[in-house]
Order: sequence, then C-alpha cells, then structure tokens
Amino acid sequence: MTGETLQRPFQTFTASGADYEIMGSEVPATDIDENVIESIEALANQQRLEILVALAERKYNEEAETSALSFSHLYDAVSCQSTSQFSYHLKQLVGRFVVETEDGYQLTYAGDKVRRALFSGLYESSHTFGPVAVKGACPNCGARSLDAYSADGQFTVDCRECATPIVSDLFPQSIAQERSTQEIVDSFGYGIWAKYVFVRGGVCPECYGLLDTTVQQLERGEHFMSVSINECRRCWFTVSIPIDVVVAFHPVVIEAFWQHGVSLLDIPLWELFEYTTTEHWNTAVRAEEPFAASVEIVLDETEIRLSVDHQPSVTVVEKTVRESSDGCGE
Repeated sequence: MTGETLQRPFQTFTASGADYEIMGSEVPATDIDENVIESIEALANQQRLEILVALAERKYNEEAETSALSFSHLYDAVSCQSTSQFSYHLKQLVGRFVVETEDGYQLTYAGDKVRRALFSGLYESSHTFGPVAVKGACPNCGARSLDAYSADGQFTVDCRECATPIVSDLFPQSIAQERSTQEIVDSFGYGIWAKYVFVRGGVCPECYGLLDTTVQQLERGEHFMSVSINECRRCWFTVSIPIDVVVAFHPVVIEAFWQHGVSLLDIPLWELFEYTTTEHWNTAVRAEEPFAASVEIVLDETEIRLSVDHQPSVTVVEKTVRESSDGCGE
C-alpha cells in the first residue's frame, strides 16, 4: 500500500499507470484510437465551434419548431467568408458532432457535450478562494475545525488540527459563476451526494461507464478507515466513499435521521461526520478479506444494528425503539 493510497481523501480522481484494462481487454493507456485524435483535431477551429454553438442556440430555443438548422441559416450564424469554406468546416463535424436530418443539421450528444464544456468554463483559468471555516467534523481526529478552499483546480475540505484531507473534488469553473463563496461550498456538498447516487448504481458520474468497486482499510495516522473505492473501467474517474456514508444512506438510517430532525441530503458530507465520529456511531470491522463490518447507531430512542459486506451492501440486523421518558415508543 503506497503513501499516496493511504492519503486518499473522500473524493479522488486518479489515472496512474502506463497500462490499464479498458473495456475488458489489455490496451496501453497511450494507445489512442485514430478516430479519437481526428475528432479532437476537428474541433481546433473557431468556425467549427461557432457551428456547435449556433446549433445549441437553436436546440434550446423553446420557440423554434425544430432543433435543426438548414444549411443557409447555419451559414448565416457563422463567421465564414464563403459557402465553400463553411461547407468544408461543416463536413469536418458531420458524423461525430453534427448529424444531418430531413429538417437540417443538429447536434449529436458528443457535439452538445463539447458545447456545454465550452459554456461551463472548463478550459478557463481556475477559480480560487479561502480557506474559510465550515461546520463539520474530521473523521480522523474528531476535531470540529474544518476549512474549505479552492486551489489548482481542486475544491478541498481539510482539518486544521491533524491536516487530514476530508474532501477533494475537481472544481468546474461554472460552479463559481454568480455564487458567493458560501454558495460554492454548499454546491459541492450537494454535488457529492449526486455523484454518490451514480456510484450506488455502479455508474461512473463522469462518463457513465462501469465501475469496479473494492473495499479497503486505509491508514489515517493511528486509525484505519474503511473506504469503498469505485473506479471507472473506461475513464479511470475514481470516487472513494467511507463505509459510514454507505451505511448512512440505507433507507432505515435515513428515516431515523429524519425523525431526529436531520435531512441527510441537505447536509454536506463533512457535517455528516459530526454524527459518525461520536460514541453514538460505532463501526467494527469483522474481516478484511472479504470485507465485513458491523455498525451500531443510536439516534434519540432509536437503536439500529447493521452489517456491511464487500460489495458493499448494507443489511439491517435489528432496529429497536426504546420507550421515551414520556412513556411513548413503539
């Protein structure tokens, strides 16, 4: 286990190694299909990008009768000096990024994806802020002293006490547009749960490819943390999720939190750790290979015992509700 692996935060994005298994076959990571190279080369031109933008404006115009544009209307929307020049540029896009229909030309999924990347600021300089204090707890030392900041294209939440990185996520520039610093932080809180929904279904949040999942014990100073590591077979996008988070989103646990006055989807990951680091939440690893763990949670009068396996899937072993001091209870 390498030092880099040991320091994996909640959210990591890795593409290391010269060779990688892609779509079930051993293919060198540097062996890029010639069609892919030609597709990227086709975008290296202002007029061609203008064509994609013009078709997108048409597609998302609610008053337009069709999402397609005729050759003449598309030519009028682009800064080309002649129809022959325009025809040449359009031809380079047809098939990959643009499709010709009976109504005219319109975007393919790939074409619209490129256009959205342009509008999102993906290729612009990165936004920076912070550090700013945020509520929550460190899963390593339990300290309530967390900072959020952005630098070098990454959003990070870490602990001031033990310097443990808690969250590390790629920073799309569009998330900073028309948002205050606090709103940016809040947006990442919701974004993490959105990625987790994909991961639960075995779907890569970046390219929709298949995920391979393993559960590992990662060292955190004097402690170990059980982490579900989900890596895309196709694009290598990797999401690392503490097992306690997987447990927290079991329907029975969500219900218990709701009755406790907490909506899990409305608090960020780092605030969830305020609960998982207390004596009311206990996770005990029973076996490392294959992974197996037991979790006990106490919220008010509700006690829940659960088991977690290597997939990782969560099963409720027992749920009890103690009689409250006013004599009410199940």
